[in-house]
Amino acid sequence: MGSLCTSGWAWASWIIIGVIAGLMSSYFLPGKRIAVVDVIVGLLGAIIGGWGSALAIGDHTPQSFAIAALVALFVSGAVLWIYNTILAKLLGRK
Repeated sequence: MGSLCTSGWAWASWIIIGVIAGLMSSYFLPGKRIAVVDVIVGLLGAIIGGWGSALAIGDHTPQSFAIAALVALFVSGAVLWIYNTILAKLLGRK
């Protein structure tokens, strides 16, 4: 059996975090946005952040699960911010 941080619940939480971050990005950021792309970018960021932090922590406690979820949220937001900045530069927006 896998650790608590790489269980099905952890993956489900990272997916939920990524989807919510992508939807919030699509709703709150200015300009013409494609919600599906924002959700995919947020989802990828959350999964990479959560999985990477779970591997780095390597612990099997609920605290490590919470840390992995917070890192997933942070990385998802950071990836969405970088994506939005690049998109704004490509489209000539400020």
